[in-house]
Amino acid sequence: MMGSLITENSSTLSSRNCSQNTTDHSSKISAIVSVILLMHEDVKLQQILSSCKAEIDCIVQNLFAFQSSLEINMAIDERHKIQCAFDRLKGVTTTLSSGMLIT
Repeated sequence: MMGSLITENSSTLSSRNCSQNTTDHSSKISAIVSVILLMHEDVKLQQILSSCKAEIDCIVQNLFAFQSSLEINMAIDERHKIQCAFDRLKGVTTTLSSGMLIT
């Protein structure tokens, strides 16, 4: 569901090309990544996240595609916010891939 939120809104942004929508979208992306990061910090929830790794990878791919889109006109601070979210989430997927759970 979180991944589809990113995908749905990116098509809306490219058609409207509005800075307010971009700000809203980057805030949603930050919120999604923050929830996943909070879950990742909890040892009990890490196992659940491990079972959802394919979905988290899909979110990472959607973030990359959104960030790379030339159709979406984003301010530098919004692009930076999305890049930071992407980097943080990529770190989680690396940890999940390696099987190293935080204890």
